Amino acid sequence: MSSRKQIVITGAASGLGKTFALHLLGHGYELHLIDIVSIDNLKYALDSGANAEFVNSYVCDISDYESLGTVAKEIKERTTSLSCLINNAGIFPFNKLELYSPSDIQRIINVNLVGSIYATKQFISHLLLSDSGRVINVGSSTVYSGLSDASIYVASKMGLLGFTRSMAREYRGAGLTFNLLSCGLMRTEAVVSAGGSDEFFDHFKGLQCIDKTLTPSDMTGAVDFLISDASSCITGQTINVDGGLNFV
Repeated sequence: MSSRKQIVITGAASGLGKTFALHLLGHGYELHLIDIVSIDNLKYALDSGANAEFVNSYVCDISDYESLGTVAKEIKERTTSLSCLINNAGIFPFNKLELYSPSDIQRIINVNLVGSIYATKQFISHLLLSDSGRVINVGSSTVYSGLSDASIYVASKMGLLGFTRSMAREYRGAGLTFNLLSCGLMRTEAVVSAGGSDEFFDHFKGLQCIDKTLTPSDMTGAVDFLISDASSCITGQTINVDGGLNFV
């Protein structure tokens, strides 16, 4: 087994999750990457400059508890403990509430909220084996101001905020911290595919205090901090990285 610190990232095949993976591989961690689509381990290794033996990937729908349990069992057999779980997987189809089908609503809640709860439940025993385990839940700054045509997404992310705070209380004194990384609007392929135009991004940039369209790489510094020993006395908190759109 590797002596490197072990990190699990959900939703790691693209966008923010992929950016986290490449960044952390380049900083000496061994990663276990979970996504509903397959990940090219060798390409991740080459793109990050890491050895391919430190990239492990698993195809899994995190909203399927039994399937996730099978993956968690495999990861636990490969490792002695986990240093960090990054609950990043999420979907955000834009639509008005009246146009969502019941199955659409359930799918958004299942992936964005229930999936993160499932992942935390599956991995928490292994995180507790670490001297300083970390759970980082990836939230959204939309919970502070709301967002038209994204009511279910925003509701799911608000639920994740409450879950983060409650878990911090539940595991007080256990050497395990829970924090929420609240992300602003970022230019990613998924957002563009969902209808994010240049005008859409420019509108949000104009509302921010920092005149910049955010990208996933703008979130890596906060993750570095939350994983590090410097954050050992921080739990149940929100780190908001949205260019100054909202003040938390």
